[in-house]
Amino acid sequence: MYEKTLLRLGSPLFHFGIIFVGLGHFMGLLIPKDWTEAVGFNETAYHFIATYMGVGRGGW
Repeated sequence: MYEKTLLRLGSPLFHFGIIFVGLGHFMGLLIPKDWTEAVGFNETAYHFIATYMGVGRGGW
């Protein structure tokens, strides 16, 4: 009974998390370096934001 309650919440959260991780990696591969530099992000800022989104959000 307790496990079923946890899975009702945990299973959708897990699958949405997997989707967001996949989309994040996919977008990271698709965005060319010229586009990020054209908007004003250099490589250091790009990696900082990517690391923050990957590590900072995962700690919640």
